[in-house]
Amino acid sequence: MQGEGECGKGLSYFVDEAKRKLSARFTPSAGKSGLDLGGLKRCLAESPFKTWYVNEFALADLIRKYHAASESFELEIGEARDGEFRIEISPDLMGVHLLLFSPQGGKPVAKAEVLAMLAQRGVVSGIIDENIETAIQCGSAEGIDIAKGRLPVHGEDGTLNLLAPQASERKPSLSEDGIANFRELGGVATVSPGAPLMRRSPPTPGEPGVNVLGHIVPPKAGKAAMFAPRLDGAAFAADDPDLLTAAIAGQPVLVNNGVQVDPVMTVENVDISSGNIHFEGTVVIRRDIQAGMVIEATGDIQVGGTVEAATLIAGGNVRVAGGVIGRHEGQKGAANAISSVRCGGSFHARFVQNARIEVDDSIYIDEGAMQSELLATRQIIVGKDDSQKGQLIGGKATATLLVKAQTLGAPTHVKTLVEVGVNPHLHAELLGIGKELENKALGRENVEKLLAFLKSNPQKGSPDVIAKAQKTHANLLEETTQLLAKQEELMRHISLAENARVIANRKVHIGARIQIGSRVCEVSEDLESVAYALRSDEIARDLLPRQGQAKAVLK
Repeated sequence: MQGEGECGKGLSYFVDEAKRKLSARFTPSAGKSGLDLGGLKRCLAESPFKTWYVNEFALADLIRKYHAASESFELEIGEARDGEFRIEISPDLMGVHLLLFSPQGGKPVAKAEVLAMLAQRGVVSGIIDENIETAIQCGSAEGIDIAKGRLPVHGEDGTLNLLAPQASERKPSLSEDGIANFRELGGVATVSPGAPLMRRSPPTPGEPGVNVLGHIVPPKAGKAAMFAPRLDGAAFAADDPDLLTAAIAGQPVLVNNGVQVDPVMTVENVDISSGNIHFEGTVVIRRDIQAGMVIEATGDIQVGGTVEAATLIAGGNVRVAGGVIGRHEGQKGAANAISSVRCGGSFHARFVQNARIEVDDSIYIDEGAMQSELLATRQIIVGKDDSQKGQLIGGKATATLLVKAQTLGAPTHVKTLVEVGVNPHLHAELLGIGKELENKALGRENVEKLLAFLKSNPQKGSPDVIAKAQKTHANLLEETTQLLAKQEELMRHISLAENARVIANRKVHIGARIQIGSRVCEVSEDLESVAYALRSDEIARDLLPRQGQAKAVLK
């Protein structure tokens, strides 16, 4: 086959059909044109051979020979190349990708060729015919999916579902910014023996998948939810090992991986006639606590009236409907009459004056705190956002994440110390958990060695010994899981502490001293609606959005 056009005088093109080669033929004629590579390429692009593969080195050789030749010659410059393709199977065997290259003067790739290659490579599942056809029609493709496996659906973990909705929560969960999600602790809910507390739902096995080779891909089964090994005041139903019920009458308390029931003691007042109270459970005082009295409970303490110069120690939450008042210096009997509250949960009162409050969670005070020492692991909030009350005046307030009040300090410029972002207790507790985890790991290793020995030497151990060892191993695993969860929570708290804030919703007065981490800011002017935080290792002051003013960095 000879080309219809000529590129340069005396040049023509033809194809060797048997070899599928494209050649140029030069026949001497009168005069030669000024042939160059660009012109030659343009000429070929407009010829019947425009789709053929052309060797550029051969074209350069053709131009050289053309200008030097005085006799006829032929030179091979290209060839017909069929379309090509390649399939790639992903390492996880869940996908097949097609790379398709257009033909250059030859035959295009046919769908049957692709299907044959898939069969040769063992691909039998999830073939996407329409994608293959689309690629063939386009003539080329780069990495198009032509087969996909079906992923397994992994099983869901078992859950522990609360059936006692009024259960008191000792350790509330945090929101994304580290703020505890409750304020009102409510009254004391009680349950009777046999009342359902929590149900365990089993994990699901999941659904298997299949890869492109047709092999089954097993799912990961969900993990079984485990109740805590010790839940005081609770027991499993006799006919249902997944149902936790109350074993005694008392207050249901939500704890990690379960619900326990605390006994409840109720008294009218606490004074000299009632004596001090030391109780394993929750204590409810309907009215007031008189000066000098001590109430100690492993559960919650709820007071319907006022606490005057008394001591409260609770393993759970403390809620005082009225206020907590101590006697300031100069008052009669002040030396031995400070109000002191220590609790493992959160504290909530209407007001606090001349008192020391220390909690493992958060402090909420509705109206105001004066000349008191407040220490909270998480946050201290004085006043409600929609109220003008909420003054934090004098004393010292220390929290890890947040101290927020409607007003910080007073117009009289009384010294008021506020400190956030520092909690050495968290780091100490984290170190303690690390040591506990090491001990649990050592204990598991020893039990596993014992179980392996008994398996190899069954005559050395009775069924009771084996069962006891297996139970010990299961308990160690559960305790390790709980410790890891607590470790993760503590690490999150430490991370959140880096974003600690101090907020005065309405005003901060001269005399307030703000400390964030190791940085200190003495308030030198009265300001409205301001927030303090660390930025670039300096305390930054932001006027709150409703003020519509820009932020400034304090030096």
